[in-house]
Amino acid sequence: MKKFNLILIFITISIITIIILLIIQKFSILDILVDCEEEDVQETQSPNGDFKAVVFVENCNHALIDFSTDVVILPNDKDISDWDDEDIILKVKSWQEINLKWISGKELHIEYDETPKIYTYTKIEEFKGIEITYIQRESDYN
Repeated sequence: MKKFNLILIFITISIITIIILLIIQKFSILDILVDCEEEDVQETQSPNGDFKAVVFVENCNHALIDFSTDVVILPNDKDISDWDDEDIILKVKSWQEINLKWISGKELHIEYDETPKIYTYTKIEEFKGIEITYIQRESDYN
């Protein structure tokens, strides 16, 4: 009977842990608990004026989440401070020099270093009808 109770306690704790992890992932509770600073590095409008692509560096000063460089696409009338996680099209670990170039109102080229030492969290190739092409830059860090 004691063995059964220990197994039941272990299963209960495991289920609670999984639920907590899912909640943290879904609602980005870590973003609420960790104060991050964002620095707008580059902003460029699409040729048709409908969208803007913005590169910013996020510094969370936290052991789990250090620097990341993010690219978001927003409607042109939306303020950069109003971006959401679903607006992120590229997120890489660490500070990264990224170049943006609109080819047309529906095509964006993003140039950055992608090496084994730079972890890419998010990399989306189509966003709200915009085709995104990633261009691998030669890096001294390979």
